[in-house]
Amino acid sequence: MLMKLQRNIICFAAILFSATLSAQPPFDEGVDDVPAAAIPGIALVIAVGLAFGFKAVRTNKD
Repeated sequence: MLMKLQRNIICFAAILFSATLSAQPPFDEGVDDVPAAAIPGIALVIAVGLAFGFKAVRTNKD
């Protein structure tokens, strides 16, 4: 019981602090903000991940 509680607390703290640590301070007034760069292959990566997931689920059902 205690190990499960500790694991949950550690996971919660990791999620909470990782969001806080990845924050970016605002730009100065003289800095031109540029739009975020596109990730062209992200749709392909998601599709391959979904395919592997569905295959794993179907394999475990048999």
